Amino acid sequence: MSRALKPLPDNVAALQAQLLEQQTRNEQLSTENQRYRSQIVTLQEQLNLALAHRGLTLVQQLYRIEKQSWTLTADERHARRQKHARPILDEMRTWLETHYRRRHPQQLLARPCTACAKNGTS
Repeated sequence: MSRALKPLPDNVAALQAQLLEQQTRNEQLSTENQRYRSQIVTLQEQLNLALAHRGLTLVQQLYRIEKQSWTLTADERHARRQKHARPILDEMRTWLETHYRRRHPQQLLARPCTACAKNGTS
């Protein structure tokens, strides 16, 4: 996409005015670009917080099941886990695969997610 250049004026004052006009426009574009970038960062932070909150909620649900199962026998705990914790674990696995498995391998949550996927555990 090429733009036609304006013909340059012959006198120095007009050239300086044109240069000043272009510098002002560049500063405006730079400011708009910075605002746009900060909005993108803010949206990304909000997405990350929402994802983290969902992961935390799933873990809290699992801990709640374990806490409620404390007084049960081993067989009763096993049955309770199968009934109540298995759906949460399945959702957690899907959540991890959807949101973190594709991420850069150096991210903290990507490593256990990759290990989980390799082992076939949930």
